[in-house]
Amino acid sequence: MASTSRPLPFADEGAARPVAWRWAVALLAVAAGFTALLLGEATLGMLPAVLLFVGVPLVGLYVLTEGRLGLVLPRPTGRDIAVGLGFGLLNLLAVPLLGLGVTQLIPTAPNPVGDLLSGLTPGAVPGFFALTGLQLVGEELVTVIPFLAVMALMRRLGLPRGAAVAIGTIAAALAFAAMHFPTYQWHILQAVVLIGGARLILLGAYLTTRNLWASVIAHVFNDWTLFGVLLLVANAGG
Repeated sequence: MASTSRPLPFADEGAARPVAWRWAVALLAVAAGFTALLLGEATLGMLPAVLLFVGVPLVGLYVLTEGRLGLVLPRPTGRDIAVGLGFGLLNLLAVPLLGLGVTQLIPTAPNPVGDLLSGLTPGAVPGFFALTGLQLVGEELVTVIPFLAVMALMRRLGLPRGAAVAIGTIAAALAFAAMHFPTYQWHILQAVVLIGGARLILLGAYLTTRNLWASVIAHVFNDWTLFGVLLLVANAGG
């Protein structure tokens, strides 16, 4: 796909880069938001937990960009939407192949979302989709901030732009996979390959468009499609 004219924040020579305390606030916001999500229903209730998971990193991004959220979240264009859907479809095709390879090599844990979906009443389904859609916005926020941090650090250390972007992308994918270790019962290799692999594809939508909304669209399209298939299977089996 053709490149976009939007800049990649903090990547270019001479670009203004946030001072250390802004990075610290943004990264602490990622940690705080993820902690709120982990506490979840047991202490907060899922809706408050998800709202904090989205809201706290968003505040961190606001601090990081000095209020210029449009650097990362500009208004999406038709191209952004198309790219997001394309990467979502790519993820739907690629991750099952990765999963097939992983299951042939190591013991794996099932994703608990299947059991969760099979237990939903019809009236609870719209709320589930709405809540997960909101959570996926948070997942993109807690990915892009570490990506930008590592990429900017590599640039400050003198690495070429391409190398800095590649290292930032890999670091963000590994961090995102680590967030899913509990979900996959600490099957670390499974989470790194499947979740990390998916994260690389989804982050590709952001790198192609320089708009995080494209990654959100890709992620929502991917997950909602899978949820829909699982619901159909559960209903057919019931």
